[in-house]
Amino acid sequence: MERWEAIALELARGARVTVSDHTLEMAGDKPVFLSHRFDWNDNGRIPFISAMAMLGG
Repeated sequence: MERWEAIALELARGARVTVSDHTLEMAGDKPVFLSHRFDWNDNGRIPFISAMAMLGG
């Protein structure tokens, strides 16, 4: 699953969609997907609501 998340974000980036900084690292033999939090900055939480939440999903 972690590899597919990284691939999906790279495809989105290739399509010029703004995506968070991310990397795929290995912890032993297991892939670990790391993504920069886009909903926080130095001043605290940035209000955010997903499309799924807005659609009641």
